[in-house]
Parts: sequence; structure tokens; C-alpha cells
Amino acid sequence: MSDFIKELSNRRDEFLLHWYDKLWESIDRKESGLWQFAVVYAAVAGAIATAAQNKIPPDVAIFFSLVASFWGINVAINYGGWYYRNLLITIKIEREFLDLQKDLGRIIPEQYHRVKPKVLSGIGKIHIIGFSFTIAGIIWLSWTTNNSLLALFLLAVGLFLTCINYINTSKSLKSFMKETSLKLEDE
Repeated sequence: MSDFIKELSNRRDEFLLHWYDKLWESIDRKESGLWQFAVVYAAVAGAIATAAQNKIPPDVAIFFSLVASFWGINVAINYGGWYYRNLLITIKIEREFLDLQKDLGRIIPEQYHRVKPKVLSGIGKIHIIGFSFTIAGIIWLSWTTNNSLLALFLLAVGLFLTCINYINTSKSLKSFMKETSLKLEDE
């Protein structure tokens, strides 16, 4: 019976280590995905430049710019939620294998294991600031071209949907922590 238990323990350790590697891959993929969104934004910049040359109607440029900006903000929110979820799981896996008394502060900085989950990662915040500046520029453009009604409508819809996404992502992260006993602040 003890050989069976030892084999199960080894399989569990192997599974956790494999999962740990995959979680870090996922974290990296989420952060890289935000930068890949820049390709979409380059197309938006092209639409704005084309509208400035009067080759396409300003309404088209305003529409695509605002939709892409809010899409980018919502992608950053989703990535942030997954990023912190995966980070929390990796911390829990590390706690299975590390001696916290000896290893924290030597191998891993202590503050690394005191993560308070947030909806936005650092890169996500940078993207949201960039998208927000673009939104402000598009709103300004819409006023100068007398297309403010479309821009205000898209702004209201975008803000509403983004707030819902942020609230849902935040609730999902809190629920995840509660359901998996991930109370990092208290440990």
C-alpha cells in the first residue's frame, strides 16, 4: 500500500510541476497578446489617416477607432483577470514545493508571495492609458468634424460594456479566490 501512495504522490508532484510550467506559459502569452493588439491599432491609425485625407468618411474612422479602442481596453481587462488567476495558482504550487521559512527572501522575494489580485496587470494599465488617449482624440476629432452624435453614442456604449466587463472580471477573480481558498493577504 505504501508504494501505491508514494506513486500517487510522485504523480501529483509531476502534475503540479507540469501545470506550473503551463501557467507561466499562459501568463507570458496573455502579456504578449496585449502587444499583438498593436497590429489592430495600426489599422485604426491607417483609417484615421485615410479619413484625414478625405478618402473615407470621418464617421467610418470614428466608428472603427472607438470600437477598436474599447475592444483593446476589454482585452486588457480579460488578460489581467487571467494573468492574476494564473499567478495566484503558480504561487500556491510554489508553496507545495518550497520551504517558505527558508526560501522566501532567498530564492523568491517575500513580496512576490503577497500578491493582491487585481483586474489589470501593469502592461494592461499602460494599454488602457493609450487607448483612453486615443478615445479622447477621436472625441475631439468628432467635434471638429461635426460627427459628435456618433462618437458620443459609441462612447456611452463602450463605457457601459467596459464597466460590465470590469465588474464581471473582478467578481470572477474574487469568486475564484473564495472557491479555492486563495486568501493570500491573510497567509
